[in-house]
Amino acid sequence: MVSKTGHFFHIDFGHFLGNFKSKFGIKRERSPFVFTPQMKYAIDGGQKKDELYEHFLKWCSEAYNVLRQRSRLLMSLFVLMVSAGMPELMREMDIEYFQKQLNLEYDQKHAQEHINKQVNSSLKDKSRLVDNAIHAAVHK
Repeated sequence: MVSKTGHFFHIDFGHFLGNFKSKFGIKRERSPFVFTPQMKYAIDGGQKKDELYEHFLKWCSEAYNVLRQRSRLLMSLFVLMVSAGMPELMREMDIEYFQKQLNLEYDQKHAQEHINKQVNSSLKDKSRLVDNAIHAAVHK
C-alpha cells in the first residue's frame, strides 16, 4: 500500500505466502493478489485500450521475471526471516507457496503470459469486489 505522499506503508506478506483471509469458514480471497477494476481505472481512466495499462502489464511481467531470476536469494532471505515471528511466516514450509507461485519451470515468455492471466483473473474476482464493498461500508 502507498500513502497519499507516495510512501510505502504496508506489505501484506500473507498474500504472496498463501495465507488468505477467511470469515466464518468462507475463503474471502481467491485471487493470488489484489488488483481491482478500481485500480485498473486509476491507471487507464476506463479506456478500452490504454498505453499506460499496457506499460503496467509489461512492468508486472518484468518484475515477476526479476523475482524469478533472484529466487534463490529470496528463498534464502525468507528462510532467515522465519525466526522473526511474523504470523504468515512461522515455518519454512510457509515459503513453499511463494516458491511455487514463481513457476520457475516457465521460460520468460510463458511467465509473462501467466502473470497477465493472473492480473485478468484478479480483475474478474467477484469475491474481491464483494469483500471491498463490505470493507468500505464498515469503514465509512
